[in-house]
Amino acid sequence: RRVLFRSIFSFIDSGIAPVFGKTKIGYGFGYRQITENAVISIMYGIGENDRLTQGKLHVTITTKI
Repeated sequence: RRVLFRSIFSFIDSGIAPVFGKTKIGYGFGYRQITENAVISIMYGIGENDRLTQGKLHVTITTKI
C-alpha cells in the first residue's frame, strides 16, 4: 500500500447541552493516514474535568470502493 498522506494533529472541541447548563470543552490529539485503499484515523480525547486515564480512544478505518 502506498501512503498518499499522513498527519498528526491536536484539537479542541466544545459544546453546550441543556443537561450541563454550561459549555463543556474537550481536547486531544490524533493521527490520520490516507492510502490508496483506506483512511485510518486514531484519536484520543479528554474532557475538561477528566484525568488523562479517563480519555476516549477512537479508531476509524474507512475503505475506498
